[in-house]
Amino acid sequence: MVRSLLEQATGNFFAAYYGGILAPVIVGILAAAATTLPLTCTAFAALHDRLTGRAAHRRREEIERHREQSTYVRPTGPH
Repeated sequence: MVRSLLEQATGNFFAAYYGGILAPVIVGILAAAATTLPLTCTAFAALHDRLTGRAAHRRREEIERHREQSTYVRPTGPH
């Protein structure tokens, strides 16, 4: 389909032939990149967060906030 359209548009059989071969390859590469790139960016962002210590800091703040909001009172007497 691509080859016939290119051949009619350009009149060049060789350009149409190679365009017809390369078009599905290019579409496949773009589709693969579109599906893997968001996952890769998310993974690198999570890894960066973990390596810089931001995640641990946020988790500590979250635990402290939870303790402040908690109504549980620890027993002080002997067990």
